[in-house]
Amino acid sequence: MDYTVFARMRSGDWLRLDGESDQDFMQRTFRAVCVSESRGSAPIINDMLQPEYVACDVESGGLTLSFTSRDWMCNPQGTTHGGLLATCADMTMGILARFTRGGEVVSTADLHVNYLRPVSRSESFEIHAHVEKQGRRLIFMRAEGILLASRQTCLTAMGIFA
Repeated sequence: MDYTVFARMRSGDWLRLDGESDQDFMQRTFRAVCVSESRGSAPIINDMLQPEYVACDVESGGLTLSFTSRDWMCNPQGTTHGGLLATCADMTMGILARFTRGGEVVSTADLHVNYLRPVSRSESFEIHAHVEKQGRRLIFMRAEGILLASRQTCLTAMGIFA
C-alpha cells in the first residue's frame, strides 16, 4: 500500500489532471494507493493482506477491494481468522474515508463486524465500502464482504472514522 499518495494530496502534489473527471481521479488515486511497496523485513499488515483495487464510484462514494485468504490468515479450522476479515473491512473503509477527507489522516473511532459465512483458505472475497454520511469531524461508513465464487455475503460492517 502506498499511503504517500494521500500525503501528496494534502500537499498539493497529487492533483486532478487537466480534463480528468472526478471518477477518473478517484480511480487513479485508489490504483496508486493499492500498489505494494517493499518495506524490507517487517511488512505492515496492509501490505501482507495484498489488496487489489477492483472499482470505485464517486457518485455513490464507494470503493471495492479484493482479497484472497492465504495460509497465514487461517485458523486451525482452515477458515480465515475473523480479526483479519475485520482488518480487511476496516482498511477498505479507512482508505475511502481518507480519500473523502482529501488525503487527511483518519482513524477508526468505532467498528462493528457481523460474520455471516466463513471464508475458506485460498478463497477470494471483495469488500465493498460506502460512505453513509460525512459530518464535519466524523465519517460514517458501511461495508459488505462478498465471496467471489458464490456471490454470498460473508460479513457486514459499520465504521466511524475521525
